[in-house]
Amino acid sequence: MSQNLPLPNQVYDEMIELREHVVDLGDGLYKKWVKDDSLEHSNLNKLNLCYYLALRSIDIRPLQEKLVLLGLSTLGRAEAHILESIDAIIASLERIVGKENPINYPEPVDFTEEYEQLSHNTKEIFGSKSESGRAGIIVTLSSDYSQKDISKLISNGMDIARINCGHDSPEIWKDMVKMVQKGAQEHGKNCRIFFDLGGPKIRIQWLLLSSNQQKINVGDNYLLTGDPEIVISPEYHFQVGISVPEILDAVEIGEPILIDDGSIAGEVIDRNDHGLIVKVTRVTKSKGVRLKTEKGINFPKTDIDLPIITQKDKSDLEVIIDDADIIGVSFVKSVEDVQYAMDIIQNANTREKNIPIVAKIETNNGVRRLPDIILSIPDDQPFGVMIARGDLAVETGFMRLGELQQEILWICQAANIPVIWATQILENLAKTGTPTRSEITDVTDGAARADSVMLNKGDYINDAVIFLSELLEISSENTYKKTPRLRALNIAKRMIK
Repeated sequence: MSQNLPLPNQVYDEMIELREHVVDLGDGLYKKWVKDDSLEHSNLNKLNLCYYLALRSIDIRPLQEKLVLLGLSTLGRAEAHILESIDAIIASLERIVGKENPINYPEPVDFTEEYEQLSHNTKEIFGSKSESGRAGIIVTLSSDYSQKDISKLISNGMDIARINCGHDSPEIWKDMVKMVQKGAQEHGKNCRIFFDLGGPKIRIQWLLLSSNQQKINVGDNYLLTGDPEIVISPEYHFQVGISVPEILDAVEIGEPILIDDGSIAGEVIDRNDHGLIVKVTRVTKSKGVRLKTEKGINFPKTDIDLPIITQKDKSDLEVIIDDADIIGVSFVKSVEDVQYAMDIIQNANTREKNIPIVAKIETNNGVRRLPDIILSIPDDQPFGVMIARGDLAVETGFMRLGELQQEILWICQAANIPVIWATQILENLAKTGTPTRSEITDVTDGAARADSVMLNKGDYINDAVIFLSELLEISSENTYKKTPRLRALNIAKRMIK
């Protein structure tokens, strides 16, 4: 035997040790959450998530390298069935090393029932999948869409209509709902209504300019204020009114502030009686960026403690609750946030069944506390997660976005939680009619591993829906989650002929 080839007995011992670690740590984590010493009636989805967290709490790369050399699974696709995957490896190793009475392999159903559970959870929230099995397609509706526009979207593949409660009015939302319902009836489809609550989104409310300067540049100072009585001061290039003034007290000198998805970056250099003085450190255009009202403001280093459901959201719920098939909650960052949101939504609910809730993960704290959030969800509450990559990228930094969106997918798969892949999906196609190369790979390498994919508005939105539907169908033939499906390749068949 080659000296570099691992000894099966050694690998077997390491796998036994790994299993003990996963079970001890995972069971302990689960019991802490359910506050019960018995696992007899455990929620298998949540228990598997605890096992996954236990597995990922240590670095098993050296063990994986040994498993590869022995031709065994490396646990790289084990998210949905951690213990079963570990036991399958141990069963193989016991046969390799010649153990008497080796353990039985897990039953095939042990691996398939998790996928069936995810399919059930996905159907409960997003509705039935298409005949091809592709991920669902969500489209954000625009207030200027006609009945013909919405019917065409449904015909072309829209499965879920998203209504953004941060824009327009209850009257317009009602009209949208009626058009979706009529369009779905016309085409014999079930198109669900996804109301996305505005949440505590912080925006520019008003602007004052101290000169004729229209654009903000690196080196400029601006005053970020919540004082509506303030007068124009030549001391600052711009005075920016913030929609949530109470946040200003929580911001420290030296902390960053980002405007319009990071197109304007600044740092707090001082404060006065009116607010914060911010020095611009970066802009995305060499000749400066034009400030506009309604643009979002992010505080990536500030611990923001705002109610996850605003007073406006509560008023909106009274209007939308009877028509909502799904409700989205923005900026979820803790167990307390999601519990508060569930209480308010279900108290407003007049139906017998709980309304599915989608938690939008778009902050550092939201990612870090996602396992706790999932473990806190009642077993009878339909629950999904949106990877809201717009604010997530701004809040966490673009360098970390790729890693974090994958982590969210893995954690949710371990708990059989359906996921929405959102923000700038085929954006260039929707706006100009032509996709970029990177947009294609974003769908095939990322979005296709989610359970639903969200498109935004654009003049070519129907082209985007048709293209996305076809691309997702192709991707579903090649990959499921992290698992490649090795269908016959045309290039290989041509070579063999």
